[in-house]
Amino acid sequence: MRRPLILVTIAALCAVTAGWFLLGTGADADAPVVIAVEADYEPFAWVENGELTGFDVDVSRAICSELERPCEIRPMSFQELLPGLKTGDVSIVVAGLGSSPERQADYAFSDVYYRSRSFFITRVAEFTRITPAMAPELVIGAQKGSLQFDEMTRSYAPKGAKVLAYETYDDMSDAILEGEVNALFVDGLPGYDILRSPEGRSLMIGGWCDDLPPELTEARIAVARRNAKQLLGPINEAILELKESGAYEKLARKYFSFLSY
Repeated sequence: MRRPLILVTIAALCAVTAGWFLLGTGADADAPVVIAVEADYEPFAWVENGELTGFDVDVSRAICSELERPCEIRPMSFQELLPGLKTGDVSIVVAGLGSSPERQADYAFSDVYYRSRSFFITRVAEFTRITPAMAPELVIGAQKGSLQFDEMTRSYAPKGAKVLAYETYDDMSDAILEGEVNALFVDGLPGYDILRSPEGRSLMIGGWCDDLPPELTEARIAVARRNAKQLLGPINEAILELKESGAYEKLARKYFSFLSY
């Protein structure tokens, strides 16, 4: 299940309009706007036959068209995405991020561009409905730095669960298949990708958390607060245009059997 993390840069070139803003980076007005996606994260962004593909990649290209600037789509590890916004290495992150109160202190977020319900994955038949009361029996894997990890740390660890952090979804999948953990808490869409994989045949859904905060179901696009005024308007226009034109539904069908927005 483990795939190498391939960091590549794909230039998605769009029409250039004179006098466009500089995003506060001191760069040339014609320099590409850097959009980060999460690397090696099927079905959202991954490399196939040497080319970057995935739902978030296609959404990023639609944003480029709306911005009318040259854009560079850069795959990065999940842990690099928000720090890249803070340092100015990237201007936009398209990676299904939730808008938690802690994140809102430094970052601004778009309208919702999809919804995905988080759930547990397990290979233990008795764990088909995981609850906090079962916490002492659980060793739970979640992605490092994710809201899913934060939720397990807040809700399950104080009740006795051991919560382990993993860099990628491939690492998490390996962990449950090798017995390092007996449950995963995952974002819904990549979680279903794990279950549909050949290795996922021994796995099953272990239930859902009740009363999750909205930020765990609402996926948004992130920018640094200093660029919010310039960027959020065009980003939200791109999301709206995708949905109203029917292009969003066509994109979603390429990668998902269902998708809620």
